[in-house]
Amino acid sequence: ARDEERLIALADRLGERLRSEGMAQAIEVAERLYGSKLPDLEVLLILTRGRSIVGGANEGPDRITVGALEAEDIQTVVEVVLHEAIHLLEKDGFRDMYRDISLAHGLGDIEGDRYWNAEYLVREAIVEALVPGGALAPLMGGTMRDFASDSARQHAAGRHDEADRAALAGYYLPIVQEYIDAGKSFDADLVERAIAIFNERRGSWR
Repeated sequence: ARDEERLIALADRLGERLRSEGMAQAIEVAERLYGSKLPDLEVLLILTRGRSIVGGANEGPDRITVGALEAEDIQTVVEVVLHEAIHLLEKDGFRDMYRDISLAHGLGDIEGDRYWNAEYLVREAIVEALVPGGALAPLMGGTMRDFASDSARQHAAGRHDEADRAALAGYYLPIVQEYIDAGKSFDADLVERAIAIFNERRGSWR
């Protein structure tokens, strides 16, 4: 109850930004990349403490959760919403294609010495190369992240799985931008290239 007013205020701010022209443009590009249409979404704001922003796309059909009660930057909150929404777009074909290719390359059997599973890491890094702070961010009024610096900060803080994901997303950024510029949908070639980069770079993460 003590957080209700703040949650309502956050919902109002977030709703306004989600209805912006920039958000509509970013969604249009994401839908083209994944060859799927985003359904009307219910965004559930959950109670969190601290300024970190968390999201999830596992709350059932057409629902995502976002925890950002004490976040100061509404732009990042909006981008996390799109990140989680993209995970719903994956379900209409991309995820099955990705799983078949990744398992053929043995990604499901690769576990890092710290936390990550390779099959999850590569797929998540592809989405992170789009948003937050990736190729779609400028369409929404945001800026590109310096993925290498972000990765270094995460390592220094002991968050090695997040650091690895940020580094990999930085390597994927030029590839996803290539698909955006060409007006293409993500395909098997993108997945193969992403896995090749992972295999090339993963030795430095062990």
